[in-house]
Amino acid sequence: MRLLRWIGRLPLLDRTPRASALREWRTLTAQAPGTPLEFARFVVVDTETSGLDPRRAELLSIGACRVDCATLGVDSGLELQVAPRTLSAHENVLVHGIGHEMQSAAQPLEGAMLRWIAYCGRSFPVGFHALYDATILARHARAALGAKLPLDWLDVGVLLPALHGENRPDFGSLDEWLDRCDIRCPVRHSALADAYATAQLFLRVLQMARDRGILDVQSLVALQKRHVDNQLRPAIAPVGA
Repeated sequence: MRLLRWIGRLPLLDRTPRASALREWRTLTAQAPGTPLEFARFVVVDTETSGLDPRRAELLSIGACRVDCATLGVDSGLELQVAPRTLSAHENVLVHGIGHEMQSAAQPLEGAMLRWIAYCGRSFPVGFHALYDATILARHARAALGAKLPLDWLDVGVLLPALHGENRPDFGSLDEWLDRCDIRCPVRHSALADAYATAQLFLRVLQMARDRGILDVQSLVALQKRHVDNQLRPAIAPVGA
């Protein structure tokens, strides 16, 4: 299961603090794909970046919180400000609110990524429209640490319409689903605040999944994959149409 393959490839004799931290992380016991949802450990992640293209955007902030045994740890949050190689454009600052002074004072990428990986451990990663965040973090982890991280996270933005039986091309926005699920999040639009908002929606996903007999992580992953495959499958016109 690729979701569990968090692999750091390092020289065997590398004794730097970075290598030591990654070796320690790699020795952590991975959760089995068949772990029951009620006992699984998840980490819900959101990022703020300098642009919309995850292949080029600079990472500015990481927000994360834990959902363990179907419970959100309200005091478990982590927020890391990351110094970009180049300061983001003024128009971009207006979007995420991370000004140039804050960007300049943020911690270097390597240290931030080490802290983030240590925080995540071997929890299953979760996001909203998760491929963007997964791509950003995988690219920066590879650049800073030489670590290869997965792209196939659990995606609340896919699981919610799947569990509601909806077939729609856009899956819906975070704000839309918060409103539909009657979840109020007065603080928003920072990486940590949006991670908490996503985590609250993920708790709803877990409850709906259990109500439908989806009881373990691999079954939830399978539901997500089926829904994405159905959305991508082209319509086949009847013969003679």
